[in-house]
Amino acid sequence: MYHATNASVLDGGYTGLRGAKRVLAHRYASNAILKAIEQMRISLEQEDYNLDSVALCCGMDRYQTSRMFRKITGVSPIKFLFALRMDAAKRLLAESDRSVTDICLDVGYSGLGTFISRFKAAVGLPPAEYRQRRRSTGTNLPALIDCMVRLRAEPVSGLRGRLALPEAFSGIVFLGVFDTGLPEGAPSICTVVTQTLDFTISPSMPVDARIFAVAVPWKNLDQTINDPSQALRASMSCRTFLDGGNGRTLLLDIPGPYHPPILTSLPILIDKMLHSATVRLPPAASLEALRMETPHHEDAR
Repeated sequence: MYHATNASVLDGGYTGLRGAKRVLAHRYASNAILKAIEQMRISLEQEDYNLDSVALCCGMDRYQTSRMFRKITGVSPIKFLFALRMDAAKRLLAESDRSVTDICLDVGYSGLGTFISRFKAAVGLPPAEYRQRRRSTGTNLPALIDCMVRLRAEPVSGLRGRLALPEAFSGIVFLGVFDTGLPEGAPSICTVVTQTLDFTISPSMPVDARIFAVAVPWKNLDQTINDPSQALRASMSCRTFLDGGNGRTLLLDIPGPYHPPILTSLPILIDKMLHSATVRLPPAASLEALRMETPHHEDAR
């Protein structure tokens, strides 16, 4: 999980009178980062909005801004800004009829070719194809998820982890390792969980990468999988996971303002994984049967 979702980390983990000043300083930095993120959101059209702009908004120098931004959000200010730009483009493509060129300008890019290539790398498809896919997908999602779950049923060796979810949750959890620290493009490692709160993932992950988990409920499945902005999520650095920190437990929670958007298109990711799958699929299971495989939560509290 991102540092900002943990109050004790936001306070720097300091206690007692001796740490009071450090707690106040850490809270000040957290508030400054939040202010900077809010300013980013209303400055997406400004192509020249950069690290100096963020530092000025935070009232800190460039080094302090970058260091605190990484500590609180998990990524650099420039990566966070990039994620906001791409997320805004995704929404405009899905919800408006504005041209790709206009959307390119709306999110701070003057070069259409640069925008298209970066969008494709982050999301999985060029903007025009993404728009077409968003407006046509839906009926095939249950079948795709069904196949993914059956793929996951194959024996996998590796490191074991655990998910912590609200008791009322019923659905599917996607886990991926992303080398850039953002949930963008295709993950280097990916798996899904439905039957249990435990998962197994390959240990061959870069220590500087991050593990992301996104929970998609069966209710409103199509809507949530296409727009997981409000889906329960968690993140952990691969270094922490490999070291066995926090018992390798990912605590999924409602996303907050410090979380960068999920850029990877889950339906496109699933489709690509299915087409590249080499394992033999067992007989198909119905989506209704999958819905009955709700994880047991007694030990996740």
